[in-house]
Amino acid sequence: MSFRRDWFSTMHQEMERLLDDFSRRKPPTHQFRPSGWEPAVDVTETDTHVNVLVELAGVKKQHVEIAVDRNTLRLRGRRQEVAPNANRSCHRLEIIWGPFERVIPLPAAVVPEETQATFKDGMLEAVLIKVKLRSVQLMVREV
Repeated sequence: MSFRRDWFSTMHQEMERLLDDFSRRKPPTHQFRPSGWEPAVDVTETDTHVNVLVELAGVKKQHVEIAVDRNTLRLRGRRQEVAPNANRSCHRLEIIWGPFERVIPLPAAVVPEETQATFKDGMLEAVLIKVKLRSVQLMVREV
């Protein structure tokens, strides 16, 4: 009975070690996602606006492109990799570098020409004005 318990305990410890080791490694995103990585996004809405907040740590403003149409916001850019130092040994590589693209569906139709965007401290905020819905009264005729 002792052998069986020790065997399961050893197996459990080995599995924990392997899973822990695997979770620390940099994911091979370039093999699964052609765009490299996707920045985190928050989309909120008021009665008159749609706000999109994008986390872009390490991305320079000049490396970001925004395109807006009536129903989507398209974000493209690149996070430049820091030049490697030949005198360093790598112990953990979790930051994903390179190009990104994100197409964000908007919860309401917006006026693309009136979009305003600000970039500060690695956060991009786009404020999009909603299309004003007009109510039209129709005359109904008897036929």
